[in-house]
Amino acid sequence: MKLQKSLLALTAAGLLSMTGCATAPRASFDYTAFRAESPHSILVVPALNSTTAVTAPDWFLSTISAPFAERGYYVFPANMVRSVLNENGLADAGLVHSVDARRLAPLFGCDSVLFIVIDKWDAKYVLLKTVTEVKFSYELRSCKTNATLWKNDTALSYSPQGASGGNIIADL
Repeated sequence: MKLQKSLLALTAAGLLSMTGCATAPRASFDYTAFRAESPHSILVVPALNSTTAVTAPDWFLSTISAPFAERGYYVFPANMVRSVLNENGLADAGLVHSVDARRLAPLFGCDSVLFIVIDKWDAKYVLLKTVTEVKFSYELRSCKTNATLWKNDTALSYSPQGASGGNIIADL
């Protein structure tokens, strides 16, 4: 009898621990348009900034290309993109975002264009720790049809950890 009670308690504890670790399934994306188009090059245009952080688009533009390049896509260099856009009267990010993606294809020879809107860029400074919260939306459009190939919204929180040498005074 005592063995049955302890076995029942162990089973209940095991089941309870398994349900405590369960997570909700992630929403899956519809990649049918993306796979049908099969782009090989991505033009990342300057981000549209809807925050008060003036430097947010430049910081963001310097980091967004790496994940795509690591997955095998050709990503046009940011400085070259900016200079070509300036030469063609598209110096402002708002102007670029209002342009049809098919207009950018002859300028760069790209397969797709990534349009990014920065919705939130807040840096919170607390004594010895900085937390930057970012929220953005991005849309990948075809240069052939201007159709949306992929669209997503993302919110991230970044706190640089591990940069400390262990001595708080020296780190300050």
